Amino acid sequence: MKSHQLFIPLVAVSILSACTTMRPSMSYVAPGLNAQDAEIIASDSVAYLARTLPPAKTTIIIDPKRSDILTKTMQEKLASRGFGVVELKNVQSIEEVAQGTLLRYISTPIEYGYALRLQYNNIEATRYYPRTTAGDITPVAPFMTRELNQ
Repeated sequence: MKSHQLFIPLVAVSILSACTTMRPSMSYVAPGLNAQDAEIIASDSVAYLARTLPPAKTTIIIDPKRSDILTKTMQEKLASRGFGVVELKNVQSIEEVAQGTLLRYISTPIEYGYALRLQYNNIEATRYYPRTTAGDITPVAPFMTRELNQ
């Protein structure tokens, strides 16, 4: 009986500790995204960001949860478009964060495609990439944007 009394608090603590490992600035990419899908999503995202932020004057700060194909591709596309790119773990001070633009991206599979949310400068832009009958993903509608409440 005592083992059951200890089990429930132990499970609760482990669940709560898992929540603390995800920072509000942290990006998330669901497992299963392939290189071709990452290329399409990253290219499209960077093109959108370049329309809203000046590439040569903007340093993008990202906080990836782990190394994944979308993060790697996103960093390459941002840099090739002229953005400065820094991972949050490499930022030395609060002043450096204040000078950059924190970008959070969340990619999750939904139905027969992927949903992407970009969050930066108190803005959230969302786009759905459905999978075609050939198996490729493609953007079919513009990014939907909204202002986030602080």
